[in-house]
Amino acid sequence: MKPRVLVTRAEEDAAVFMAELEALGCTAVHVPLITRTLVTESTARLRRALVTAEVVLLTSAMAATAVARVWREPVRAPRFAAVGPATAKQAEQLGLPVDVIPDTATGRDLVKALGPLSGVRVLYPRAEVATSATTDALHRAGADLTDIVVYRNTAPPGLRRRLIEAGRVDIVTLFSGSSARRYARAARQTGTSAAPAVVIGPSTAKTAEAEALTVLAIASPHDRAGMLAAVQSALEL
Repeated sequence: MKPRVLVTRAEEDAAVFMAELEALGCTAVHVPLITRTLVTESTARLRRALVTAEVVLLTSAMAATAVARVWREPVRAPRFAAVGPATAKQAEQLGLPVDVIPDTATGRDLVKALGPLSGVRVLYPRAEVATSATTDALHRAGADLTDIVVYRNTAPPGLRRRLIEAGRVDIVTLFSGSSARRYARAARQTGTSAAPAVVIGPSTAKTAEAEALTVLAIASPHDRAGMLAAVQSALEL
């Protein structure tokens, strides 16, 4: 019997990964845990902040998308720093030249990779709900921080019903801390057994474990290709 892998990515992100899983010999089961929407009220403030920013932190592809919508290269361009290769790829495809990517895909490691930040004007466009780890690291580094909420990450309607209808799966794939949190809580609310997880990076692993999920593997590199390899290894395919 083919192993059943639960794909929790947003609708717009899932198709390629599901096709790759199917090519490995898995049955890909899609239950999106995330719906993302840009916060349009932040547009004017974001545009103003980009004019004076010396460093722009990009901790997700959605943050890169929000910045690219208003980016007009000034005379002195800021340094763009991406949390991992997937975010960097999205940013560069949108015309944002990334020159800093940490070895480990966490906000803390991204701040560390930037070097001295005392007095440096740092723009951090982020999700409405985000951990304080990145902002705490920036404050400790003495950065002159502008923190702007540029998108919301919410649960799709009917999530619990769709999880029940999905039935038994062998592995769940989790690409963010919010998806780990949402999956674990939905499983508890529906009385279903949470599947062991393959996760995108150490921050997601930490959140998953805090929610009592079993983490089988962490992707390396922290991108879709790394996730695919981690699933293949975990399932011994």
